[in-house]
Amino acid sequence: MKMKKLLTVGLVLVMSLFVGSSIKNTSYGEEITKGSAPSAKEATIVDNKTVKNDIDSESKKDEAKNIDDDKDKATTNKDKSADKAKNADRAKEKVKNADKEKDSAKNKDKSVDKDKAKNKEKAKDAEEDKTADSVNNVDKDKAKDTDKAKGIEEDKDSNNSEAKSGMTKEGAYELLKKKLPDVDFSYQGDENDFEYIRDHGHSGYVYLPMVDGDLAYFVDKNTSEVYYFHPSGYLELVDFN
Repeated sequence: MKMKKLLTVGLVLVMSLFVGSSIKNTSYGEEITKGSAPSAKEATIVDNKTVKNDIDSESKKDEAKNIDDDKDKATTNKDKSADKAKNADRAKEKVKNADKEKDSAKNKDKSVDKDKAKNKEKAKDAEEDKTADSVNNVDKDKAKDTDKAKGIEEDKDSNNSEAKSGMTKEGAYELLKKKLPDVDFSYQGDENDFEYIRDHGHSGYVYLPMVDGDLAYFVDKNTSEVYYFHPSGYLELVDFN
C-alpha cells in the first residue's frame, strides 16, 4: 500500500511539474503579451500548492479507501463470527441429538432386556407347569397301575383262596348247567347256612332248581359231586348216567 502511495505521489509530482511548466510558460507568454512576466518565486509557489493539493486529494482517497477496507473487514469478521456462532450452535445441536439417540438406544435396549426377561420367566413357568403336569400324569398312571396291580393281586388271591378251598360258587353253577342245561337255578347258600350238610362233613353250595318240587341240589366243592338235598335231613348222591 505504501509503495503504491509513493508511486502515485511521484507521478503526481511529475505531472504537476509538467503542468506547472506549461502554466508558467503560458503565464509568462501572457505576461510578456501584457507587458509583465511572473517571477520565478511566484511560479514555484503555484507549483507547490498544486502538488500539495494533489497529494492531499490522493491522501483523502487512500483514507476513504482504507476506511472502506476496514468496514469490509469488519463486516467479513462479523460474518465469520456469525458463521462460527452458527456452527457452534449446530455442533451443540448435533451433540444434543446424539445424546438423545444414545438415551433412546439405551431405553430401547432396557425395554428389550425386560421383554427378554419376561419371556424367559414365562418360558420357565411354562416348563415348570409342563414338568408338574408330567409328574402328576406319571403319578396318576402309577396310581392306576398300582390299582390295577392291586386288583389283579386281589383277584389272584381270591382265585387262589377259592382254588385252595375247592370249587367256587360259580363253578358249582356251571357244573349244574352242564348236567341240566334246560333248568335254571337259584343259589340258596353253603354249608354255613345248612347245619345238616356241615354235620355230615360236607362243604359246598346249594342251588334250588326253578321247577316244581322242593328238592334242591348240593354240589360238594371238594369232590364236585352233586347231591339231592332237603333241609329236613335228606342228602343223596345223584347219578346223571
